[in-house]
Amino acid sequence: STINIKERFTHKNNIVTNYFNKFFIINKKASSELIKLNVNKKKIFTIDHPNIVYLNKLKIRKRKEKFKRIIFLSEPIIEYRETNKIGYNQVTTLKHILHELSNSIKENIIFYIKPHPLEKSQKFIKIKNKYKNNYLDVKIIRNDYTNYLNNVDLCIGMASFGLIEFKVTGTDVLAIQPNRKYIPNNLLVDYKIRTHTNFEKFYKELYLLINKK
Repeated sequence: STINIKERFTHKNNIVTNYFNKFFIINKKASSELIKLNVNKKKIFTIDHPNIVYLNKLKIRKRKEKFKRIIFLSEPIIEYRETNKIGYNQVTTLKHILHELSNSIKENIIFYIKPHPLEKSQKFIKIKNKYKNNYLDVKIIRNDYTNYLNNVDLCIGMASFGLIEFKVTGTDVLAIQPNRKYIPNNLLVDYKIRTHTNFEKFYKELYLLINKK
C-alpha cells in the first residue's frame, strides 16, 4: 500500500513497526511515511510491483477499430465511509459520467461497470437501467477485471490500482477524482495516469479519446 501507512502499522493505538525487520515498498511516498514512524532506512527496500512486472511482459494491444468499449473500475468509498474525507464517492461519480454519455453520444458504446469485491453489484442495477439507451449499452461485470485487459478501449476509475494495470497493457486510461481533498493513490502519479479533479476537463479529454482514430 502507498496510503494510510500509519493506520496500517497501528494496533490498539500503538505503532508496531518494531515487530518487523524488513519493509518492502513500491514507491518513495511509502518510504517517507515509514521513516516518519521511526523505521530505519536500512530496513526499507523498494521493489517493483509483481503485477506490473508480469503485465509488462504481455504484448501491448494497439487499437485497430473505432472506440467501442469502456470499463469503469469502482471502489468501496461509501462502504468505508470516506465520502466526506476524500471529497467524492463511486456512485455519484459513476452517475455523473453515465448521465453525460447517455445524453451526448451518438455512437454505439458498451460501458462495463466493474464493482469492487467489497461492493454488492445489486446497487448498480438501478443505475444501469436508468442510463442504458440505444447508443449506450451498460453492463455490470462480476468476473475479474483482468479478463478485460486488452479487450476494452478505455479504462475509467478514481484511484484504483487497476488503472495502472490497464495502462501498462496499452489501454487508454483516465482517472476522475471530483473535488478531491487529497491524493488517494500516489502510484497514479508515479505511473503518470491522467487524472482530473473536475468533470469539465475530464469530459473534454474523454471525448477526444472517443473520437480518436
